[in-house]
Amino acid sequence: MTTATTDNLIELDQIEVRSNYRRTMDQARLAELADNIKKVGVLEPVLVRRDGKSLVLIAGARRLAASKEAGLKTIPARILEVDEKQAAEIQALENLHREDLSPLDEARAFKTLLELGSHTHASLAERIDKSLTYIYRGLKLLELPEKAMTALEKGIISTGHAHQLLRAGPKHMEGLVKYATTKLGWTGKFPSVDDLHREIEKTVQKDLGKAIFPKNCAFAGEMACTECPFNSGNQGALFDGAAKGHCVNPTCFSKKTAAAYRELQEKGAKNYPGLKFQGAGVKSGYGGPEIKGAWVVEKVDAKITK
Repeated sequence: MTTATTDNLIELDQIEVRSNYRRTMDQARLAELADNIKKVGVLEPVLVRRDGKSLVLIAGARRLAASKEAGLKTIPARILEVDEKQAAEIQALENLHREDLSPLDEARAFKTLLELGSHTHASLAERIDKSLTYIYRGLKLLELPEKAMTALEKGIISTGHAHQLLRAGPKHMEGLVKYATTKLGWTGKFPSVDDLHREIEKTVQKDLGKAIFPKNCAFAGEMACTECPFNSGNQGALFDGAAKGHCVNPTCFSKKTAAAYRELQEKGAKNYPGLKFQGAGVKSGYGGPEIKGAWVVEKVDAKITK
């Protein structure tokens, strides 16, 4: 992007802050920066753009705030001749180079750049020298409920906790967020990532090995389990380790199971007139399940046997 620029000393009160990825500022570090500014001044200009008679901040919110705290009246500023869309892209890219960037601030910057249409997931990964997996994992954080986002920003939970929560799906999210942000009585500490992982296994996971629906193709309007990020066997791209072959989206699992039962019932009614469908079991040798007056599933490919 090529832009015309002008460097000026601008009065602090002239600069309008309309948007900023930095949701919170460490007050101790802000005070430290203010003290440094009192001694040596502002070494790097803030970036602003013109909007009518206003000068709108693009990048440098922390320098601007510290300059006010230091008692300065003016600040070096570089005026970029860009429109709102260009400014948003510059702001997002500038923020991605901050040393103290939080995971959620980073994710918001990713989202902005993608929504502006200036990058694809792949080109963004290349632009910031990160993997495509890193981009997808970051964006998933924006799907967290507000309480979990707040806990992440305050450091109560880590990104490891956050990605574990994302495995759970909306139905169980509220209870798991409460668990993750409540100190364990016997330790007086918040649950570890491993603690949360075990709680999710106990609360949410379904064993795909016992599923009666097909897993290698789309079914019941949902994607194939072999491609789904909620299959723990595929979660290397988005989530942190779970036992291979477990579904952590119980809503989808139940939907597919119900659809498989309906399909079995319809096929059975057609192939075996007069029989009443009472359920499905997994046919095996001695000691296998026995459902009286029903047909059973021999394999998970929904093959019907009498």
